[in-house]
Amino acid sequence: MRKQRKKTSILYALLGLSIALIVLSGGYLIFRHVIFPVRQANDIQQLQGLFQPPSIPTASLLSSAPQSSENDANPLKEVQQINPDICGWIRFDSLPIDYPIVKTTNNSFYLTHDYKKQTSPYGAIFMDFRCTVQSQNISLHGHHMNDGSMFASLVSLTDYQVYE
Repeated sequence: MRKQRKKTSILYALLGLSIALIVLSGGYLIFRHVIFPVRQANDIQQLQGLFQPPSIPTASLLSSAPQSSENDANPLKEVQQINPDICGWIRFDSLPIDYPIVKTTNNSFYLTHDYKKQTSPYGAIFMDFRCTVQSQNISLHGHHMNDGSMFASLVSLTDYQVYE
């Protein structure tokens, strides 16, 4: 009788532990794949509202280099108050790419941090640390996210109709 109770107690403990593990795993997955992407998109939309670009071509990189006169407005001025590492903006009219470009002294920090320097699996679009905004060729790095954000839509450029 005593052995039977002990086995039952162990089974209930294992069942309770299994249920707790399933609930915690489910909560993590919901946060990671539902809540976090929505937060990320909202953050980017708020930043896009602060950034008022001049009339620019389809795919452009805007330099934050000093302007020729004080009357010229730096379109990045407001977003650089959030993070001075923001050095440009990339926008494609034909693709859902509309993000700030950040730059730091290495190519690893912004792989795991967003434009606000907060830890994020999305990271940020960042300029190679060896480039400057005045470089003739600029290398940008960013993630290909499964939810279609960041550089995921670049794959569609293999379709000639999208490319044009």
